[in-house]
Amino acid sequence: IEYSPFRMELVRRNKEDKDSSNGEVILKVNELQWLHMETARNRTAEDPEEWWQEQHSSHTFHHDRGPEGVGCDFTFMGSQTLYGIPEHAASLALRDTFEYNTVTTEGGGGGGEGGRGQANEPYRLYNLDVFEYELDIPDSFTVPFLC
Repeated sequence: IEYSPFRMELVRRNKEDKDSSNGEVILKVNELQWLHMETARNRTAEDPEEWWQEQHSSHTFHHDRGPEGVGCDFTFMGSQTLYGIPEHAASLALRDTFEYNTVTTEGGGGGGEGGRGQANEPYRLYNLDVFEYELDIPDSFTVPFLC
């Protein structure tokens, strides 16, 4: 764990290995520095209306204590596919929340290099009671269990 900036790595080690520096990193938390926390607040006259309500499809959700939330990036090292958020209307084979672009080098000599592109909608983790919903959307209906 590093505290400034905050980062965390989950390392898989052999049970018999007593050296804590050995092991394979399998998960990185906040690698891209996207940790963001919003806390409850009192409304002021300068606050934009969208801080206090948001629209999803035909539903309007009112936030009585303002915007509240926690966001963070998780990198699953060496994983091609991630499974296991059955509480979502999306496929169990989760899509990446980034589009990967191929950057090619002009003038020969090197081919392409993959880079991160434009962000798609993140998977939202909150409790919601919705009667009708679209399929293959990243919105959730209960806080998921990821395995």
